[in-house]
Amino acid sequence: MNVSRENISSLKRLLKLEIDRAADRLIKVHGPKAVTHAAQKVDFALKKGNTADHIFWMRIASKVKSELPGRAS
Repeated sequence: MNVSRENISSLKRLLKLEIDRAADRLIKVHGPKAVTHAAQKVDFALKKGNTADHIFWMRIASKVKSELPGRAS
C-alpha cells in the first residue's frame, strides 16, 4: 500500500479531531469522572491486547486530564 505524505497528514489531523471529540464528549457526559472512565477504557484495551485501542484511549485520557479544571498536567 502506497501512502502519500498528504494522506498521512490528513489521517493525523483526523485522528486528533476524533481524540478531541471523544474527550469533549466524555467530559460532557461524565464530568469530573471522565478521567476514571477513560482510564477504564485504557485498562480494558490493554487486557484485551488491543494495542491500537490502548494507544487511542491513552491519548483521550491525556486530553481529558488536560481539559478538566484543576487536573491540567
